Amino acid sequence: MRFLTVISAFLISCMTSVAATYYVSSSTGSDYNSGTSESSPRKTLSGLSSRMKNGNTILLKRGDVFFESLTGFTDCTISDYGSGAKPVICGFIIQKDNSSWTQSSSGVWTLDLNNASAFFGHACNAKVNTYGNIGCLYDPETDTIVGNLVKSSSDLKNEGDFHTSSTWLKADVSSSTFSKLYLKSASRPKAYCLASGEIAVSEMRNCSISNIAVVGFGCHGMNYLYDCTVTDCDLDIIGGSIMVGQNSSWARYGNGIELWISASPCNGNKITGCQITRVYDVAVSIQGNAVGGANPSGNHITSNRIAWCRQGFEQWTTTDGAPVVFEDCCFSKNVLYCCGDNKFTGTESRTTDVTFLCYKYPAAVMPIEDNLVYAHNYRYSQYNEGGFADNEVYVVAGKCLYYYYRPDVPSFTLIADTPAQTSLYRKYSGDNSRIVIVQPNSAEDQSAASRVYGMLNYSSIAPSWNTLNQYR
Repeated sequence: MRFLTVISAFLISCMTSVAATYYVSSSTGSDYNSGTSESSPRKTLSGLSSRMKNGNTILLKRGDVFFESLTGFTDCTISDYGSGAKPVICGFIIQKDNSSWTQSSSGVWTLDLNNASAFFGHACNAKVNTYGNIGCLYDPETDTIVGNLVKSSSDLKNEGDFHTSSTWLKADVSSSTFSKLYLKSASRPKAYCLASGEIAVSEMRNCSISNIAVVGFGCHGMNYLYDCTVTDCDLDIIGGSIMVGQNSSWARYGNGIELWISASPCNGNKITGCQITRVYDVAVSIQGNAVGGANPSGNHITSNRIAWCRQGFEQWTTTDGAPVVFEDCCFSKNVLYCCGDNKFTGTESRTTDVTFLCYKYPAAVMPIEDNLVYAHNYRYSQYNEGGFADNEVYVVAGKCLYYYYRPDVPSFTLIADTPAQTSLYRKYSGDNSRIVIVQPNSAEDQSAASRVYGMLNYSSIAPSWNTLNQYR
């Protein structure tokens, strides 16, 4: 009898550990379907049970748009099936038409974000109060980010300025904080897509994520990834929402892929072959609070294509006193184009609007090498982090080659204008990269920009009005 009991337990264990494949289609699926075949797909990601989100393969139908987030998967493969464009995880709250604008004062128009009948698209996550913390307005007709988020209603001065709330401290934020949007416009505005104040992909553990697109989230594109592989994914129109927390000042934020370092660090991630564009802050960041010796480790960011982000790559850490060491991390073989210009209207200029932003505490050498860069501004550094080598860099003359900051010594800026400045940069930084200063609009400038843009191999992924209107 004991033998039969052991055999039965073994068989049950085998049965429950067999991985399954589940298909999800927002256009043809139903959450009443089994999801185990292309002919019987589930409809939503939220309709997947906790069992399905553990140890299985989840395939999203190409050509479909999913107005929800991808979160809480463990030991899963998440990819695509079918033909057409990559499946899109979309954060847009979309106006059905422009009749939902009401004029609240001369030249100022209001949207009631609680009026569900006026919108379609991303569904509110009831567990957060920042859903209406809009990061930007997007016009699919022209494929442009429009509007400039301002701190207060008194700042609605220029055409396109918009305001949601002057409250940002977490203790003060409630469900009504981000319930209205105010837009400065001389005439009735058109209908827009609004980037919701949420995160597209998060809390993923030991997952392989490939061939999906992420569009229209006002917070981050991806964060809280642990031992994940992200391959051939596209991220566009990310960030711009108000940072809600304990900060003493009002600020906007939003990263493409954020690898957060804490007592439970987001380590062991491989980001490769991705296209990351139009991000309010940084395309990819390794950042956070390295406490108790929890160093960044095993994060490889390679062969990605990055354009029009406020920064291309960022590394920073705070610490409880122990030295911070970047263990087996690298940023290499990436193509970076026009970082410092994130395409968000009205973004104020800062010294940190650079291709590479490295600051806070001294770090061990992290390889930042073999990257191809066309830069408006090249590098901001604190404590002269090492690891820069063998990059091919084109910097527009008159822009920043190197901004060096330390709280205990005078800061200085090297402007990209003469070979002498390049020599000084090498002296201070130890960077042996090939750096070419190109005169604005010269033949050399146009050739360099064209070469890097060609290597970028950019393709637009934001859905058109025709595609979006199918989900009304």
